[in-house]
Amino acid sequence: MTTMTKPASLAMAAALIAGAALAQEASFSATDANGDGVVTLSEFQAAFPEATAEQFAAADGDGDGALTAAEFATL
Repeated sequence: MTTMTKPASLAMAAALIAGAALAQEASFSATDANGDGVVTLSEFQAAFPEATAEQFAAADGDGDGALTAAEFATL
C-alpha cells in the first residue's frame, strides 16, 4: 500500500465498523418496542418470528428474562 492509500483504507475500515455498531443499536432500539431499555422474549419474537426461546435464553447472560443492549449484541 502506498502511504496515501493506507490512511484512506484505515479510515474506511473505521467507518464500516462504526456503521455496523450504529446498525446494531438501531436494531436494538427497534426491537425494544416499549422503549424501556431491554428486550423481552415477546418483543424479541415479535421482531424475529423465526427466533426461538432457546436462542433468547442463550443470549440472556444474567437470566433475568430481558436482553440488555450488550446481551442483544451477542446475537
